[in-house]
Amino acid sequence: MYPEFLTNANNAGNQLALLSFNYAYKTEKKHKVLYENALAALESNNVKSLPAVFYVCPTCGNTYETTAPKRCGISMTSSEKFIKISTENL
Repeated sequence: MYPEFLTNANNAGNQLALLSFNYAYKTEKKHKVLYENALAALESNNVKSLPAVFYVCPTCGNTYETTAPKRCGISMTSSEKFIKISTENL
């Protein structure tokens, strides 16, 4: 659905929508891999193999396992703004 959203935003000349959909599309590609890894861990009864800490970019939702880079690879947001999610907090 995102390629169509990107095309429509571009055709409408809506740069803000184009940026938002681009962030979402790239982020969802990464989330797909995280979901697949979590599902495989559940199916193999190996949940403890999953990372205990994730860092989420507040601008685009990009998610990093264990450590955050200096800047988000999608939105270039600085890592000090990232939200730390830990299984200890759940």
